[in-house]
Amino acid sequence: MIFHLDLLLSPRNYLDPGTGSMLLQVIIAALAVIGGFLFMIREKVKKLFSKKKMDEIHGEDAKSEEK
Repeated sequence: MIFHLDLLLSPRNYLDPGTGSMLLQVIIAALAVIGGFLFMIREKVKKLFSKKKMDEIHGEDAKSEEK
C-alpha cells in the first residue's frame, strides 16, 4: 500500500497543460450531463403532477358543460 502511494506522489507523474485542460473539459462535461439529466427528471415529475391537475380541471369543466 505504501508503495502505491509513493508512485502517486512521485514527481514523475507530471501533468502537462494539455492534460490538465482535457481533465477540466471532462469535469465540465460531466457536470453538464448531470445537470441536464436532473433537469429532465424534474420536468417529467412536474409534467406528471400537472397532468393530474389538468385532468381534474378538464374533468370538472366537462361535467359543468354537460349540465
